Amino acid sequence: MQVKKFEAKSIKEALAMVKAEFGPDAVILSAKDMGSSHGLAGEKSVQVTAAVSEKKLQKKEFAEKSLSKEMLGQFKSASASKQKSYIDDLLEGLTANKNKQRSQTSRGQQSIEALYNRPAVQKNLSKPTYNRSKQVQAQSRRRAPHVSTGRPMRATQYIDILDDETTNVRPAPVRQVKQEPVRAREVESGGMLRVPEAQQLSAPVKPTKKQNISNKQSKEVLDLKKQIQQLKSLVENFQNVPQNFVSMHPGASEGLPYELSAMHNKLSRYGFAEEHIITILKEANDKLSKKQMQHAALLDAWVAQYLMQNTYTSKNHFTKKYQVFVGGSGQGKTSSLIKVAAMLSLQAKKSIAIITTDNSKVGAAEQLKIYAQILNVPFAQIEHGSDWSEVYKAVEHIDYVLVDTPSCNINDHDSIIDLKSKLPQIKGNIDIHYVQSLLSRVEDAFDRAQTYLGVGFNDVIFTHVDESTQYGLIYNFQKRFEVPIHSFSTGPKIPEDYEFATREKYVDLIFKLSSRKK
Repeated sequence: MQVKKFEAKSIKEALAMVKAEFGPDAVILSAKDMGSSHGLAGEKSVQVTAAVSEKKLQKKEFAEKSLSKEMLGQFKSASASKQKSYIDDLLEGLTANKNKQRSQTSRGQQSIEALYNRPAVQKNLSKPTYNRSKQVQAQSRRRAPHVSTGRPMRATQYIDILDDETTNVRPAPVRQVKQEPVRAREVESGGMLRVPEAQQLSAPVKPTKKQNISNKQSKEVLDLKKQIQQLKSLVENFQNVPQNFVSMHPGASEGLPYELSAMHNKLSRYGFAEEHIITILKEANDKLSKKQMQHAALLDAWVAQYLMQNTYTSKNHFTKKYQVFVGGSGQGKTSSLIKVAAMLSLQAKKSIAIITTDNSKVGAAEQLKIYAQILNVPFAQIEHGSDWSEVYKAVEHIDYVLVDTPSCNINDHDSIIDLKSKLPQIKGNIDIHYVQSLLSRVEDAFDRAQTYLGVGFNDVIFTHVDESTQYGLIYNFQKRFEVPIHSFSTGPKIPEDYEFATREKYVDLIFKLSSRKK
């Protein structure tokens, strides 16, 4: 027995879903109005619970497989009564052909002599009674077989027993024919009697077509009663049946209701850690009513407000003279530095200088030198920490000094020490920005950032925001390292695809609020 719930906008659509999956023999257990819970807009919906036996479902699948593609479309669009009629006719035709083949095989193996040479029942010797089959009547012109007067004949012949192992066949009734006294001229030599043609008995009466239909209907009624009893028992013990389709929704193990499962899936799809999802949704469960949680738009608004209240961004940008960019290889340090340089030089009209301490990456210094020439700003390369003494004098009149750094090996502690030795040693006038790409795996991002804690960083810049949907990494990173979000790099354009981080921008990445307003 299969039980399933179907949800749709109307009862008509729900019943169509039941017919398409379970067939015309499905049993409707219940129908419930779900209220305003269907879709993002909170449209009304209806939930129908249906059941069907495995046997009925197999009949439906067998009938569908026997149809061509064109006929299958007509079959699915037909009414339930027409579908059931077709299934019954198909199975009845297959059963009839099978029984016909069995009957023909059985009769071909029997001989005419075996049919006739069977004991007969005599009430007395003077008035014998004979039973003959329809095959004997069909050959009435031939000489009638002779039988011994002292041997009884069975009332039902083997040819009249249906060849069906699952049916208990009873002997067919025999129609009695009044016998006339046997005249002396009908006695032949040898003491044998010939049965007069006028006294030949008809063969046992086979069940008529109406009787077969009645027997078939009786069997179907018994099967239906059995199925109803099973359904009744299932409904009575419904509380004891494991409700996997209800109890195992996301967050159920933490006590979250089913209404929050869609939001759980959404946050998980955006890369939020499970511990943070549970924290957010538990508070939502405490603050919102069940009806509010069923309304998708209200639930989105509440979670968006929660994220805005628990997300922190940098309030003062570029307040220090020395701006240092650190991070792993491929995270977007150099690109972020160039965008900041263009923004400060071209838009803010500030004087800047570009410095690099990366001597290991091939072409890193040449790339920055080219951009410095394009922006018409000073450029320098630091090979040793002692070189900063000359740089300090050269940049006294400069508003901002942007410093690019090499990436460090997370398994090599000496690389961190070397990086620290090449940084400007000016306390109170330096900001260190950690650059993190959203394309990184969560475990790799955390391990790499843990390494750079030895250098120390004030905030984090997230890059490749336009190439990923794992916005949960931003929330996870902030909760792990307790640093504010400085800015977002959202594309390749310089400096258009660079913007300072705001809580509204972060929430918009997840819930697409700006596109909804449009």
